[in-house]
Amino acid sequence: ELNKVLMLPVIAPTVLKDENIVLKPWGLADATDAALNRRSDLKATQERIRQQEKTVVETRAQYYPKFSVQGGHAYQVNSYTLHDTQWFVIFGMNWNIFSGLDTKAAVSQAKLKVQQLQEQHKDMNEQVQLDVQTAYLKIKETVDRIRTTEVAVTQGEENLRLNEERYKESVGTATDVIDAETLLTRTRVNYWTAVYDHQMAKAQMLWAIGGINELLPQENQPRHVP
Repeated sequence: ELNKVLMLPVIAPTVLKDENIVLKPWGLADATDAALNRRSDLKATQERIRQQEKTVVETRAQYYPKFSVQGGHAYQVNSYTLHDTQWFVIFGMNWNIFSGLDTKAAVSQAKLKVQQLQEQHKDMNEQVQLDVQTAYLKIKETVDRIRTTEVAVTQGEENLRLNEERYKESVGTATDVIDAETLLTRTRVNYWTAVYDHQMAKAQMLWAIGGINELLPQENQPRHVP
C-alpha cells in the first residue's frame, strides 16, 4: 500500500527504518510554494495555455494578407538568345477577403479554449494547495499520536513490571500480569500503527509537493524511506 501511495511499482523493494519523529523545518506555506513550483501537472497545464495562446495568434493572422517572394536564376546555352543567363523575381500576395466571419469564429473559439485551460489551471492550483494542506495536517496529527502512544508504551511497560513484581511477592495475581501484558501489546500496536500512518502521511506530502521521484529506486537497490 505504501508503494501505491508513492506511485512506485508494487514489487519495488522499500525498507522502513526507525527515525526521530519531527516535523519538517519548513511550514505549510513553504510546502505549498514548493508544490506550486514543482508539480508536473501544474507545469503541463501552463504549457498547454502557452501553446493555445500561440494558436490564437496564428488564427488571428488569417485576417491579414500573406506575402511571398520567389527568386531564381537560369542559364541556357542557345545561339539564338541574346543572353544565356536569366534572373527572375516573383512577388505574390494571398488575401481571402471573404473569410472574415470564419476567421472571427475561429479566433473566438481559440480564445474560449484559452479561457477553459486557464480555469482548469486555476482548479488544479487550488487542488494542489488542498493536497499539501491535507498531507501537512495528517503529518501533524500522526506526530501527536506517536508522542502520545510513546508515553502509553512507557507507562504500559512500567505497569507490567509492577504487576510482575507484585506477582512474585504473592501480592498480585497471574490475571493482573496477563491484563498488563495485553494492555502493553495494545499500546505497542497503537504506536506502530501511528508510525505507519506517519510514514504514509509523509509519502502523501512528498507526492503533494511534486518530489515523489526522489524515492525511485536506482539500479534495483532497496531504498530507505525517510
